[in-house]
Amino acid sequence: MRDRERRIVAFLLAVGLALTLLGQTYFAWRRAYVWDGVVFYALGASLWAAALRRLEAGPRRPVWPLRALRAAATRPLRAALSGAGALMAVGAGIAAVRTTPGADFTPHLLAWALGLCLFLIGLAPVPERERWLRLMGLARTHRMELIALTALLLVALTIRAVAMDAIPANFGGDEGTQALAALRLIGPPLGNPFSTGWYSVPTMSFLAYGLAMRVFGPTVAGVRALSALIGTATVLATFLLARELAGRWVGYIAATLVACGHYGIHFSRLASNQVADGLFGALALYLLLRGLSPRSSPSLSGQSGRGSSGRGRASVPAPHRGSSGRGSSGRASVPAPHQESPLLALAGVVLGLSWYGYFGSRLMTIVVGLYLAWRALAEPRFLARQGRGIGVLIAGALLAMSPLAFHYLAHPAELFSRYNQVSIFASGWLEREVVITGRSATSLLLDQFWKSVSAFNLTPDPTFWYRPGVPLLDPVSGVFFVLGLTAATVKRRRPTQGLLLLWFWSFVLLGWTLTENPPSSQRGMVALPVVAILTALGLAETGAVVRRLLARRDHEDRNNLLTVASAGAPGQGNRRRRRYGAATVGLVLCIIAVVNLGFYFGVYTPRRVYGNPTAEVADVLCDVLEVREGIPPIYFDGAPVMYWDFGAIGFRLREVEGENFSPGEGLEGVDLSPGALFVVL
Repeated sequence: MRDRERRIVAFLLAVGLALTLLGQTYFAWRRAYVWDGVVFYALGASLWAAALRRLEAGPRRPVWPLRALRAAATRPLRAALSGAGALMAVGAGIAAVRTTPGADFTPHLLAWALGLCLFLIGLAPVPERERWLRLMGLARTHRMELIALTALLLVALTIRAVAMDAIPANFGGDEGTQALAALRLIGPPLGNPFSTGWYSVPTMSFLAYGLAMRVFGPTVAGVRALSALIGTATVLATFLLARELAGRWVGYIAATLVACGHYGIHFSRLASNQVADGLFGALALYLLLRGLSPRSSPSLSGQSGRGSSGRGRASVPAPHRGSSGRGSSGRASVPAPHQESPLLALAGVVLGLSWYGYFGSRLMTIVVGLYLAWRALAEPRFLARQGRGIGVLIAGALLAMSPLAFHYLAHPAELFSRYNQVSIFASGWLEREVVITGRSATSLLLDQFWKSVSAFNLTPDPTFWYRPGVPLLDPVSGVFFVLGLTAATVKRRRPTQGLLLLWFWSFVLLGWTLTENPPSSQRGMVALPVVAILTALGLAETGAVVRRLLARRDHEDRNNLLTVASAGAPGQGNRRRRRYGAATVGLVLCIIAVVNLGFYFGVYTPRRVYGNPTAEVADVLCDVLEVREGIPPIYFDGAPVMYWDFGAIGFRLREVEGENFSPGEGLEGVDLSPGALFVVL
C-alpha cells in the first residue's frame, strides 16, 4: 500500500472512530438529541466501512472513464471508427424522424446498420494468428461436442420447418396482418423501419419478415420460415447461456428442452414476432456474462468442458460464484485491456435491437439492469473493474435503439400505448373487476399471480394464440422445473442462480401478473430459455444427488473387508455410475421429446383451435379460392363476427378484389357485369 493510500485509510479510520464515539456520547449523556447521535453513528460507520473496503480492495486503479480516455488515446484509429459509427447511427435516427412517410428509407437503414458495425469494429481486438490457431485447436478438441450440437440444431429446424403451410392448420388473423404490413413496408420504396405500426409494434420486425419473404416467397410457408430459423437460433442461444451458467451437460439438456418443447415449437411455426423474445434474452445474457468474465482464454462457449459432471454438481464459472471476483492473490481479477468491451458492446446492441421486436423482449433491459445493480452492491469494486465495459454496453444499447427512441420522442404516446392496453392498472381492468366480482384488489392480484406462476405446471393458456388445453410444460418437465427452481432458490446467493431467479420472477410479475388474462402464451416467449435452463438444472441436480448417495454407499461397502475382494477398482464404480447417469438423463429427455412431439403434432394440431374460429373460416375460404382461376369480385357478408379485411384473408387473397356486403343494403352498390361471388357466414 502506498504512503498516500495508507494516510487516507488512517484518516478514515480515525475520523470514523471519533464520530462513532461522539454518537455514543450523545446516546449516553445527551439523550434529548438522540437523532444527532444517530447521524454521527451513521457517518462514523460509513467512513469505517470505506476504510475497510480500501484495505480489502488492494491497489487502486484509475477510474474507468479515465482508463477509457487513455485507451482511446493509445488506439486513435479504432476510437475514431467507434466514434464515427456512433455518429452515423444517431444521425440515421435523426434523419429518419425528419423524413416524410412516403420517402425511401433505405439510406437511413443502411447508415444505421453501418454505424453499428463501425462502432463494434472499433472495439474489437486486432485479429492475431495465435488467436485463430487457438480457436482452431478448440474446434478440434470439441469436435464431438460441435457435431452433437449441430445434429441437435438440425433436428430442431426439421421439427419447426416441416409442413409449415399446414401446421398449425389455421393461418391466424394476426399472422396475416403482420405479413401484409411486412409486404407493404419493403415496398418499393422501403418504408420507415424505425416507426411503429399495428398495435404500436415497431416496424423493424415487419421488415425482417418482409425480407424473409423476398427469400422464401410471399406465401404462408414463406412468411413462417423466418420464425422457424429464429426458433432454431433460440435453441443455440439457450445452449450457450446454459453452458456458461452451469456446464456442458446442462446446456445440452436445456437446448433439447427448447428444441422439443411443444410451446416453443408452436411459436416457431407462426409468422409472428414474439418468437424472437427468447433469442434476444438468451443471447444478451450470454454475451453479458462472457463480457463480465475475467477469463482471457477463448473457449467454445466459455466453459472448461467439465460441465455438470465431475463431482455431480453444476459447475459455475469463477466470476459468477458470488465472490468479489478477486484471484488467489487477493487482487482484483481484471480482464485484459479492451477484451471485455466487444462482447459487452454486442450485448448492448442485442438489448437495443430487442426493442424493435415484441414488447416482451424489453423485459431483458430491466433484468440486465437489476443484475448489474446487484453485482455492484454485492461485489467490492465491481464498478471500478467493469465500469468501462458497462459504459460500452449502455452505449451499444442506446445506439441500436436510437432511431426508435427519436420516434418515441416525436410520438410519446406510442411508447406506452400497448402497456396502457394490457396493464391491469392502466387499462382500468383491476378497478372494473373489483366492481364486477365484488372481490378485493388483493384477492384479484393473488389470483393473477397464481395463474402466472402455475402456467408451466397447471394453468393452461386461455388465449387463441395457442390454447393447448394443457400447461406450457409437459408433466415430466414440470416436475424437474419445480426442482430446478427450488435448487436455484437454495443457491440464490450465487450470481448465476440469482440471475436465473431474477429473470424468471421478473417475468412472472411484470410479464403476466400485472397484465390482463394470464398466462397469455404470446407474452411468455421471453421466459422460454430460463424455464428450460431451470428444468435442466432440476434434472442435473437430481442426478447429482443420486450419484452422491450411490458413491457414499459404495465407499461404505469398500470399507467392509468382506467385500474388498469383489469390489474391483474404485474408478470402475465411478465410471459405471456416470454411464448409468448419462443413460438415465438421455432416456428422460427421449420421453420428454416423444410426449411433446406427440402432443403437438398428434393431439393439438388436429383440434384446429389456433387463431379462434374466424381463422378457421378464413383458412377454409382461402383454400377454396386459391385454387380457382379468374376469381370475380367478392362480396363478403360476415359482420359483426368477421370482415373482408381479416388479416389472413387480406394476405392470402391480396390480389383478389373484395369488399364487405350486407343483404339489408340491397344490391344497388353491386356491379354484376364482371360476375360476383357472395360469401355469407
